[in-house]
Amino acid sequence: MPDQDPELKPELTRIIRTYGYDDDLPSYLPLMRPILEGRDVFAQGPFPLSYYYLSICILQRIRTASIPEEEYTSCQAIVVTPTPELAWNMKNVANQVATFMPSIEAYACRVSQDFIREEEAGLQAGGRPPQIVTGSPWRISRHIPTGVLKTDEVSIIAIDGVDDILSRGLEDSLVDLLRRLPCETAQVVVHSRSLKQWREVWRVVGGFMKNAVRVWDDAERI
Repeated sequence: MPDQDPELKPELTRIIRTYGYDDDLPSYLPLMRPILEGRDVFAQGPFPLSYYYLSICILQRIRTASIPEEEYTSCQAIVVTPTPELAWNMKNVANQVATFMPSIEAYACRVSQDFIREEEAGLQAGGRPPQIVTGSPWRISRHIPTGVLKTDEVSIIAIDGVDDILSRGLEDSLVDLLRRLPCETAQVVVHSRSLKQWREVWRVVGGFMKNAVRVWDDAERI
């Protein structure tokens, strides 16, 4: 693919310029390009899968509306994180990147079972569910069997820090979640900070990916 900036939605181009994300954009293009092309991606390296650039890719890939009358009120993207705290961070970043997309909302599943009713209300939001849902494996998975979180329209599934997820003993929870999600039709993006554990990671997630592109990070460049 030519070394040029990808063609993004005007709202994303505007947010990139507003917040100065374009300073580091060239460093992330090797990672962003296959995601923007709709490929399944297995990214490896010590860099965090920058939530800013992941959010840009997600918002470029999902259906968004420029006017409220055309808004899409269904969950279209799932972002799996190792911890509820990281899910909250991802939610905040996604909402910031969507500043000029008023119809878009991200929501973080992060509460304990004691506050599950409040979370269910947040996911349903009066018939206007969030388009992007983040959370650790179990906190997302628990809402699917009940129908609170509908996944029919999910088109992109991102797993950030999968090696961290596995090191926390959450393999079974992750696999259970992936089995509940439409991985056969949705784009799947997986990031592992560790380069050495790729065989273990691939053993867990490889079966849920389709002709995945592997991308390595150059730590000196990022």
